Amino acid sequence: MKNLTCEVCGTEFPPEKDRRYIARDGQVTGGIAAALTLSEPTLYDAFNCPKCGCQVIAQERKRVADFNGSVYKNPTPPESPEKNNTEGAIIHGER
Repeated sequence: MKNLTCEVCGTEFPPEKDRRYIARDGQVTGGIAAALTLSEPTLYDAFNCPKCGCQVIAQERKRVADFNGSVYKNPTPPESPEKNNTEGAIIHGER
């Protein structure tokens, strides 16, 4: 696995799974401005540098959604047979 590099102090470190967290872009989260904004915040996989503590962004994170548009909290892996259950879902415009 490729090491991450802190842009502040130059420390290289491995992206360990238990140290990963999800960060998002700063944006308006309440009030009229938030209601008028239709876009969702951009999410990132992030790690903190073990030497200086600065945030290091690894990559943009995409959301997993089902056919009804709701977001799975714990998506089923693609190789699992439960993933093929599309009962009640609209597929390619069919009803």
